[in-house]
Amino acid sequence: MAKTLTLPPAKLGYYLLPLAGNGCTLLLTTLNQHSRYGHMRKPDVYLQVTKVGFDYGLLNLKVVLGVDSPFKLVYIGLAHGTLQVTCNAGTDAHFLSEHAYMALRHLMHFDQEVDLTCYNWFDFFEPGQKRSKYLDVICDRLGLTIALKAKYLAFWKPGMALVALAAAPVKLLLLNAPPLAMPVLKNALAFGYLLADPCFVNGQCIHLPFLLPYLGIFNRAGTGVKAFKCLLGVNDSAGVELTERQVELNAIAFNMADIARKPHFKLRPGTKRMDSAEQPDLDTLQLVFKCWHHALPLLQGQPYLRFYLSGHIQPGYARPKWRNTAACNILFEVPKLCFSWRDKGAYYELRLRFKVGEVVFDPYMYAPVFFIRPATMPENFYLLDSLQDVDLVRFFYGYGYGLSILKVHEEWFEVFLEGLKAGYEFL
Repeated sequence: MAKTLTLPPAKLGYYLLPLAGNGCTLLLTTLNQHSRYGHMRKPDVYLQVTKVGFDYGLLNLKVVLGVDSPFKLVYIGLAHGTLQVTCNAGTDAHFLSEHAYMALRHLMHFDQEVDLTCYNWFDFFEPGQKRSKYLDVICDRLGLTIALKAKYLAFWKPGMALVALAAAPVKLLLLNAPPLAMPVLKNALAFGYLLADPCFVNGQCIHLPFLLPYLGIFNRAGTGVKAFKCLLGVNDSAGVELTERQVELNAIAFNMADIARKPHFKLRPGTKRMDSAEQPDLDTLQLVFKCWHHALPLLQGQPYLRFYLSGHIQPGYARPKWRNTAACNILFEVPKLCFSWRDKGAYYELRLRFKVGEVVFDPYMYAPVFFIRPATMPENFYLLDSLQDVDLVRFFYGYGYGLSILKVHEEWFEVFLEGLKAGYEFL
């Protein structure tokens, strides 16, 4: 049975509406099934809805229906896939008032649905407590702002997506020791490789990571590269002498780029809504991932590796500015994901970390797809060895590499946690 809160000073009845999606979306069809007002109200009726607070875990709305009519108060709360609505205009467990109905229609902006995720904080309020210790709530002339306090990690809530964990994820990392010695070739131009990683525009991941060979201009001392001359396409002649490994690596890089540049999926890094992101085409993901594992041994010892954030890079004619790229090392060691689980009283904290050998690292704030980087040495890139690890890194990246889980939500999180414990080390 859904938890309900008592509004001081009087007990009000709650009308319950089922929610769709991740348990936070109210559909117009659902609302109309529970009310007769959807077929009675004219579209030009005077309606004014003002958000006046977020107290006791409920969105407080002041609703004026009709010119010169007194306002009524409508209270809305989300709890475990159910929308609870009450008001001082007659709503109870069996009746949804016209004021409550019109307030919900207004939240939809008179569309077909509304996502109420930002008000999904019902369990974060103690019964009878107007404020929550977890939230900063500001309601002023600029509107209503609800934000998690900075000292807390992002909270997972029931209904939010989790990564599907396999009993035995497929490991792809090639374990043969790569040849490190590279013949020294004297060329007038530098030959190197650029790791092009997705640039996120409006939440869209334009491409998967791929390699591109480039020609660079040496600095005056001849000890390093100061600028790009051009990026190379599959039909371009490099104009420089290449080693056998570089010729082989070029073939892999061009094949990888051809597959990876096709727009095919969305991600939303840095947000709390990774569950709503479209998933990549699995065949494409696997093909590019395998290309990286074939390229990894050949990349060892290659000079002039650079990293670039781009959503529109093309070989042959797109030449990024040198200052917008950074030197990087793509290392052969196998990174092993690990986790910490801490009891914080009313909630738990789960953090993603990783090990290289016996050294434990916190991930760097930005994680390229397929890779993980240490916060202390972000120039070092470690290729993950399974697509499940890729999914986990992308998932936790969206939450700043850590999650908080209220103890009252533990039962919903338990299966995922046990799956992590079965496959990964906990520190």
